[in-house]
Amino acid sequence: MEASPKLEKYFKVMDDEVNRAYAIANESKKRGFDPDLKVMIPLAKNMAERVEGLIATVAPEIVGKGVVARIAELELQYGSQDWRVALKIAEEVALEKFCKFETKQKAIETGIRMGFAYVTVGVVSSPLEGFAGLKFNKRNDDGKEYFALFYSGPVRSAGGTGAAVSVLIADYVRKKLGYAQYDPDETEVKRACIEVADYHERVTNLQYRPSNEEVAFMASHVPVQIDGDGTAEINVSNYKGLKRIESDRIRGGFCLVMAECLSAKAKKLWKQLSKWGKDFDLEQWNFLAEFLELQDKIKAKGAVAKTDAKKEPILPDFTFIKDLVAGRPIIAYPLRNGGLRLRYGRSRATGLSSDAISPATMVILDSFIGIGTQLKTERPGKSTTVSVCDQIDGPIVRLNSGSVKRMETIDDAKQYVKEVAEIIYLGDILVNYGDFLNRGHKLIPCGFNEEWWLLCIEKQMKEKGLSLDDVSLKANVDAEKLKALAEKPQAVKFTFKEAVEISKLLDVPLHPRWIYYWKTISKEQFLALFNSLKKASIETGKIIIASPDETTKRALELIGIEHTAVGKEYVVIEKDDADALMENLGYLAKEPAGETSLEMIDSISSVKIKDKCGTFIGARMGRPEKAKMRKLKSSPHALFPVGDEGGRLRSFQAAIEKGKVTAQFPVRYCKSCGKKTVYINCDECGSESIQKYFCPKCNKEMDEEICPIHGKCATFKKESVDINALYNSALKKAKLQQQPEIVKGIRGTSNIEHIPEHILKGILRAKHNVNVNKEGTIRYDMTEMSCTHFKPKEVGASVEKLIEMGYTHDCYGKPLENDEQVLELNAQDVILPACDAALEEGADNVLYRVSSFIDEMLVYLYGLEPYYNLKSKKDLIGQLCVAMSPHTAAGIVCRIVGFSRTQGFLAHPLLHCIMRRDCLAYETRLPIFDGKEWRVVMIGDLVNKLNPTKEVDFYGTKAIKVSGFKTLGLNPSTGVLEEVSIRDFTKHKKSKILKIILEDGRIIRTTKDHGFCIKNISKINKKIAAELSVGDELLVAIKANIHNNDIEELNLFDIFKARKDVMVRGISGYISGIITHLGGRAAARKKLNISKSLLDNYLLRDSYPLDFLQHIIEVSGKNVPLRGSKLAAKRDNVNLNPFIKLNKALLWLIGLYVAEGYARKNTSKKGLYQVDFAASENEIRERIIKTGREYFGLRPSYISKDRIVFSSRLLYELFIDYLSCGTGAYKKRVPPLIFSLPKHKLRHFISGYFDGDGSVSLSDARVTCDSVSGELLSGLEICLARFGIYARKYTYRKKPGPKVRAFYIRKKRAIPEFEITKLLVPSTFILDFYKEIGFGIKRKQDILKKVVDSTKPYGMKIRHDSKTAYPRIISIQECDEEETFCLNVEGHRIAPNGLLTYQCDGDEAAIMMLMDHLLNFSRKFLPDRRGATQDAPLLITTKLIPAEVDDMVFDMDTAWRYPLELYEMAEQYKSPSDIKTIETFRQRLGKESQYEGIGFTHGTSDFNVGVLCSSYKSIPSMKEKVIKQMILAEKIRAADADDTARLIIERHFIRDIKGNLRKFSTQQFRCVSCNEKFRRPPLSGKCTKCNGKLLFTISEGSVVKYLEPVEDLSRKYKLPTYLMQSIEITRKRIESVFGREAEKQEGLNKWF
Repeated sequence: MEASPKLEKYFKVMDDEVNRAYAIANESKKRGFDPDLKVMIPLAKNMAERVEGLIATVAPEIVGKGVVARIAELELQYGSQDWRVALKIAEEVALEKFCKFETKQKAIETGIRMGFAYVTVGVVSSPLEGFAGLKFNKRNDDGKEYFALFYSGPVRSAGGTGAAVSVLIADYVRKKLGYAQYDPDETEVKRACIEVADYHERVTNLQYRPSNEEVAFMASHVPVQIDGDGTAEINVSNYKGLKRIESDRIRGGFCLVMAECLSAKAKKLWKQLSKWGKDFDLEQWNFLAEFLELQDKIKAKGAVAKTDAKKEPILPDFTFIKDLVAGRPIIAYPLRNGGLRLRYGRSRATGLSSDAISPATMVILDSFIGIGTQLKTERPGKSTTVSVCDQIDGPIVRLNSGSVKRMETIDDAKQYVKEVAEIIYLGDILVNYGDFLNRGHKLIPCGFNEEWWLLCIEKQMKEKGLSLDDVSLKANVDAEKLKALAEKPQAVKFTFKEAVEISKLLDVPLHPRWIYYWKTISKEQFLALFNSLKKASIETGKIIIASPDETTKRALELIGIEHTAVGKEYVVIEKDDADALMENLGYLAKEPAGETSLEMIDSISSVKIKDKCGTFIGARMGRPEKAKMRKLKSSPHALFPVGDEGGRLRSFQAAIEKGKVTAQFPVRYCKSCGKKTVYINCDECGSESIQKYFCPKCNKEMDEEICPIHGKCATFKKESVDINALYNSALKKAKLQQQPEIVKGIRGTSNIEHIPEHILKGILRAKHNVNVNKEGTIRYDMTEMSCTHFKPKEVGASVEKLIEMGYTHDCYGKPLENDEQVLELNAQDVILPACDAALEEGADNVLYRVSSFIDEMLVYLYGLEPYYNLKSKKDLIGQLCVAMSPHTAAGIVCRIVGFSRTQGFLAHPLLHCIMRRDCLAYETRLPIFDGKEWRVVMIGDLVNKLNPTKEVDFYGTKAIKVSGFKTLGLNPSTGVLEEVSIRDFTKHKKSKILKIILEDGRIIRTTKDHGFCIKNISKINKKIAAELSVGDELLVAIKANIHNNDIEELNLFDIFKARKDVMVRGISGYISGIITHLGGRAAARKKLNISKSLLDNYLLRDSYPLDFLQHIIEVSGKNVPLRGSKLAAKRDNVNLNPFIKLNKALLWLIGLYVAEGYARKNTSKKGLYQVDFAASENEIRERIIKTGREYFGLRPSYISKDRIVFSSRLLYELFIDYLSCGTGAYKKRVPPLIFSLPKHKLRHFISGYFDGDGSVSLSDARVTCDSVSGELLSGLEICLARFGIYARKYTYRKKPGPKVRAFYIRKKRAIPEFEITKLLVPSTFILDFYKEIGFGIKRKQDILKKVVDSTKPYGMKIRHDSKTAYPRIISIQECDEEETFCLNVEGHRIAPNGLLTYQCDGDEAAIMMLMDHLLNFSRKFLPDRRGATQDAPLLITTKLIPAEVDDMVFDMDTAWRYPLELYEMAEQYKSPSDIKTIETFRQRLGKESQYEGIGFTHGTSDFNVGVLCSSYKSIPSMKEKVIKQMILAEKIRAADADDTARLIIERHFIRDIKGNLRKFSTQQFRCVSCNEKFRRPPLSGKCTKCNGKLLFTISEGSVVKYLEPVEDLSRKYKLPTYLMQSIEITRKRIESVFGREAEKQEGLNKWF
């Protein structure tokens, strides 16, 4: 049994209601007011029904013909989700055993789609859009037909395995139906290789980049042809015009299937086929065994043993703070004492990246943090959504009076919040064990707490053989209280006397309430407090310290003991706290000993005192909570076009004034009255209309779809319709007493047939104030929050209603009788937000209006009875809705069980995970093409420079879309790194980092959930970082391809164009001729606006600034021949040839400079610009001098036995500013233009570099070089990879050479050591280096030749094949948490630091009323673009199956309590996976308990009691937000106000100001009347469409809005000097643009 009888009944009740709603909706559709005449949303109780329903959208004839039952039979035979089920059902569908199809082709296509949908569990659109269709091609030899499968880009959403199996399915069907096997010829195989390479290099990165050998092998052996339409605008680079391949354009679907599916998943395919392939007559796939051998030629010989490295304590991680948003406070710096104290556990409303804090903490934080607010936390790894738990510790504060108070309840917090001077401790944060397990974060110590104390008691009772009654009797504690302690340890309060008696009796630590934060104070503070207490007045229940010194007072505050301050005269500690303090201190009976306060406590206390601090977690506010109706741009009510006539608001009212709407409309005519209509049924007489067609070339309508001259016609045309008639007809149907003031449509339809929605639906939506989404439904978006249990009172549901809904017993098995009992939430029941404190309407109000809209639509449009008939919002309880997540194609039916007063979508973790869908450290280097040139960059530098601001998920990920950017990633079909387009860059909150070190010297630091490609025998598998082990083999692609950009020469005119300080010489004759042409010098001066002396000086000296040259050419319209001229810097006597051939000699010199060069400048006085080459070998020296003379006309300004120096400003700027070679060792890099040079040129650069810095010896068959620049070495690795040469490296420390050492000795300074990295070309690749590159100088090349000729390469120890190296992991180290970064590309495998990894992958829930979805959704409304079906509910799942949801939930614990083992292992920083005694969801799958019986460790009185709406949302202006943010920062001891001010300015304000300044200079102009935008303003200064007033789209206000807050912060807080200077520069830039007086947004009149 997978569900109990109670749950089966629950599912049946929902299923029955869905069927009833479906029947009503179908009856409505028959009326002809919708694009479809029946509901086109299949219902699915299980995967089999989902499969049928999904395929029915393209093959409706399959519905109800026995497919579902047959899948069930096959699953009994083969097992659930077995591929053989897919094969058999595909075969039987193709053989038309269930129904007949129009053609044999459609039958086969439907069969393949059916099998494909089965292996992808029926939730993605790949079987519909990814598999585009089938064609029958003919073999070359005998002309027999074979299958050609057409794939497109959306096949990606199926995953590599699913798509690969779809090919297997198609081939199985082929063979069963007697079709021939594909016979690829040599050109088709070569086309496959080149196309996959082109796709990866020129279109987008692939997850897996197979080698050319793999692609060739696969393409030669796959029994069906893989094909696809050309999806890229780029043609393949070779093998075009092939007879059996229709398109010469790159086929994205083909490349994805060939590379990421068949090649990448070959092992997974063979694993299954090797077991049962022969039984299914699939021996033709036995080639996979040989293919896998090709992928894995050399197998590993053993592995590096795992080492038990000593666990280091965690370190503070500041990553989550770096991306601070102004107005959202930092509530605790990382690991800062006084921050959020870690507490292990899960409440009823936490789990799945959702944590709890005390409601008192929320209030004390000035209500910035509310229920549902996102917190960006330091650990265990991801952002968290905040809930409340009132059974954990709240904050401890110091009041303005000096007294210290514990905020135990929200009422305490509300009473004292305005008196708080300092928040000493923030209180607890409740984090469940499952989050640590899922993130792979090691356990960390928590502070001693009540539940831990209980575990200690139980352990001692067991060891001493005592019962509760024994303890009650001996400790004089009420037995009922002890019994309650066992059930609810957090809720039971013990007096100090009771607690100390229990501790002494059982030898357990003192109760956590009566111990204090001793670890916080220093030894000096402890002793000061101890000595002050010796002098104090002490009696039972009261301690009075007279005139305490500051150290004593501060010690009392920091240990967190409540006390009252009477001015500065007395401090009074009363009641149990006084007695507990004395017990902690051993009643001052002896002198403390030890170096820390805890050691001193242990030395004097008569009972055990545990550390109460544990680990403090840093956090800051992320996004505020959200609950609101989704609205499209302009908030339309109907998907009906109003064209330009609808005006800026796109309203029907504006269009009615014009009397018409001009847009694309269907060409339809009424069968009865013959009138033209835009609807399926005639709006005049109600009769059915018929579709006619329009040929745009003939410009006429036709009865047939095919024009005899021009072929296929359109079903629509652009025309004007009488909007008044249509609107009035709709009003008449609605029988409205008063029509809405405004009804909004859309500018134009974007669906393929331009079908509009009925206007009446828009009128009724407007009446009920609801808005339409892109596919016709009304959606309500909410913050996702996990919830497993609720109380009736929390959700506003009566006991009677809940019993009626099946909630007959509480979670403890007691009958439901009152609204305080705790009920376990059913898996598909949801609690929706109805927050009166929110700024947006609650779901209760919106959905109530939706229900009214649906009922009126049923009555007035469809002529049916109302469905909902709700009398009040409470009647929504029990109603069904559909929950959706982005990027899926299936909704899940759920039932409303009530409404919380929060803004969260409270749902079962399983429900969240059926709707759900990882990163790199800052210094990770990647090759990036930015649209202009390639560079090796640190991803953190690049992303921060791009400054992503748009948050794209609830986990705080910020993204910025880019165009033209590329990187290198693996093409799985060739195994080569190739170019791939980057869609966007993302920036992620602080996550735990792992440092992975490989045997080849590569190092990568990444989050624990980042995916790596690993070698597993003959298969490439994916492993996340947390699962990696020492000895695992990672992948390094040996070869890289970059699209060539052959630069013939460097044109210095282009490099230095329009410069005033760069002069061109030797053109006086031409300039004189132009001046004559302009009418002589006098006329020329006037036209050129230049003084006489200046022009005369230019002519006299024959020296013209480049900006003058450009100007005179533009004015005269004459060209100046520049070849033969010279360039020079102003006041520089060195003349350069402006056209420099970029050939062997110059590339060699550039390479040599990168290796051994140095550049310096001194801009004082006349200036000094030098390019210096270290050169001690005569051959090198001669080549340097020769190249300098021949290419630049330069002679060295200085020569010594080991140096050659050229003095030239232009040469300096060429090497440093244009080529970006770098000035010194640490700044050296491969110049950007080098990367894409053809290999015959690239080799000379590399040769020059190795001539300077490379070495080779006869005793060691390898080539090496050294550098201190990581960026340079990464660039060299890429350059070598262009030739298929692999390099490894290692780092060592070295003292400088004799000359530099003598310098330090002379200066009497310590001789430093430098960290240097050596790059090695191993012996395996030394022949390739010799043949492809070699050294440029004879001495080194001769040695290399001898090595090649006489030394047999001993072979590289690192396992490798022709395309890939497989270095083993030798060390995995845990680092602190850091901000992380990633990039998203079309494929998923990228190459950070040269290693093949997967890119990063988060969502928000939306809800729709079921009947709204059934009545108003139509696929025909969806935009006509690929991918439009994603985020569109093409089908509905009626039953949630746990095994089919996101596996993140499988790690969530289901325990009622945690074992003592957890706390003990946390003190040792052990891995959470080492604990085997905490049950998780994973262990419940397939059992009844997978749906029910889940526990929670911490109760809470009411999950609505807390801050319901973050003050961030209610504070009106950013200035006020920042003021309050800074006030809070000053109060929180765990925060840093000065640093917070710095971060606000650096990370938000300055970036915003600079960004808006840039936008201001490139802005558009907008018409205030019709909203038309102009790139440049018309000369009239008015709108050319409506003559309206034009405004700037970027106002001055948007630029300067943050300047005042920035200056306020800079005056009040201590900021770094550099930041103060940056602020001043920014202010001056603003004043230079706008002047000093602020101006309002204004029209353009004053500008014309």
